[in-house]
Amino acid sequence: MEKKNEKSFLRHDILMRRRQMTPEEWRGKSSTIVEKILQIKRILEFETYHVYFPINNEVDIRTLIEILWKQKKRVVMPRTLFEEKALAHYQVKSFEDLESTSFHMQEPRTDLSLYEGTVDLIIVPGVAYDKRGNRMGYGGGFYDRFLSQKKALTLAPAFDYQMTESLPVEKHDTPVKSIITETAAYGLFS
Repeated sequence: MEKKNEKSFLRHDILMRRRQMTPEEWRGKSSTIVEKILQIKRILEFETYHVYFPINNEVDIRTLIEILWKQKKRVVMPRTLFEEKALAHYQVKSFEDLESTSFHMQEPRTDLSLYEGTVDLIIVPGVAYDKRGNRMGYGGGFYDRFLSQKKALTLAPAFDYQMTESLPVEKHDTPVKSIITETAAYGLFS
């Protein structure tokens, strides 16, 4: 099976599994993952965090984002620019800085100032991962392009079933440094 078809099949399978999670299962597993992230020794030592707002039963990191705000950390979120196949980045200070956009996403309002500074830690969404940090997203390459331009540490929250032995990797795919699931941690930075 060629890589593109293999990726498509795997993406469909895992997204189906995410859709089948009950709200209780999603909240419980997400909460466990966020607790494990907060146990990482250095996690709250950074100044600027790039985060995502969960869609389609992605790991719900909203509690973590609220903790970052309470800790007076800079929180940056992306807005998807579909025409340019890129992400624009905005500093957000509350969930009220977000609005509904395409595909039921909550993204920063465009009346906020663009953030063009450095980021210390990028919390990355994704569909599937392997233990070497290879990541498969939704297929648009938005995060691959963004991550390839940044030197920041990367951390991917994921459900156990999103982990696979190996992923079909293409040259434009950008791996993540660390992955946290409800029962395991891979490649943690110290």
